[in-house]
Amino acid sequence: MNPYLLEKEGSADPAYFEEFKTFMKDKSLGSDNGFQHAKNYLATIDYFSNLDKYLEEYD
Repeated sequence: MNPYLLEKEGSADPAYFEEFKTFMKDKSLGSDNGFQHAKNYLATIDYFSNLDKYLEEYD
């Protein structure tokens, strides 16, 4: 999903990037909440099930 991977704004996987933009609508990013937003988004993707057990040591 890295929007900086390609030369133009976008993503290596545009479908995920569009879902992520929809997820982030009306949310703001700050130095204290970006990681939590990322964890919350990844939890919505079936591929990343049980991700919390791997990330619980991070905040």
